[in-house]
Amino acid sequence: MKKKVYVCSPCKGDRKNNIKKTKLYSRYVSSHGFIPLAPHLYFGELINDENPEERKLILKFALEWLFQCDELWCFGETVSDGMKNEIEAAKRLGMKIINIPTKIIENFLKNGSI
Repeated sequence: MKKKVYVCSPCKGDRKNNIKKTKLYSRYVSSHGFIPLAPHLYFGELINDENPEERKLILKFALEWLFQCDELWCFGETVSDGMKNEIEAAKRLGMKIINIPTKIIENFLKNGSI
């Protein structure tokens, strides 16, 4: 069975740009032969992220996906509050956490992988 990787990246804020980046990060995970799980690509489209109660529900759903993963890959240098919660949960689970700096993704784009 393929390893499942939780894609940890910002969502709130510049949502349109953050979603675009998350799709790229998911492609990066896929290029390594792993299954990317990026819940904010899915749940963010279903629920109003600006509504505090709905946002709380999104974060709960995201953690359910995290529990199904083998590793968490944290992308970029910015760590949002939501990401901090996901990283802490991964630590409690004893999950492997890998930080992927922006420079790595820029090189990935230049090389035209996948």
